[in-house]
Amino acid sequence: MRQWSALLHDERLRAACERHGLRPVLLMHPRFQHHRELLPTPAWMSVASYHDGVAELFARTRLSLTDYSSVAFEAAYGGAPTVYFQFDREAFFSGGHSSQPGDYDFRAQGFGPVVESAGDAVTAVAALLDGTDGNADEAAGYAARIAALYPWRDGRNCERSTAAIERLIAEQR
Repeated sequence: MRQWSALLHDERLRAACERHGLRPVLLMHPRFQHHRELLPTPAWMSVASYHDGVAELFARTRLSLTDYSSVAFEAAYGGAPTVYFQFDREAFFSGGHSSQPGDYDFRAQGFGPVVESAGDAVTAVAALLDGTDGNADEAAGYAARIAALYPWRDGRNCERSTAAIERLIAEQR
């Protein structure tokens, strides 16, 4: 919690969000929400819960900041990049974490930079928000990964799904 607390209370993060008129929202993993009091949130941030229904939150997300969570995919569906704050990366990938690493390579397949310190996370967030990541090709690469993963974001997914189901039913007759 110390690492996340340092990140959330960093004045540079606050300044970056204010420059862009953003109010960050903390959404803790459902498994940890009952320990919410252990991570005090600055007054300039909002707090959400999975009980609130988070689809609208993800739809409005401009940038995601997480560790290993699949919420990055939810944010990416809306076109938002992710900063992966993996301060415990060595322990996580050596099996010393409550979750187990999978086959997903955050650096090669992720939607944004992987960082290991709160300061680097703030720098990465600010750079993505300000458009000054220092490497336009890298930012374009994250956008390309998102576009390749979600080629259909036109509001017609239900229509396509229904048509596919109807075709399968027709083929079985």
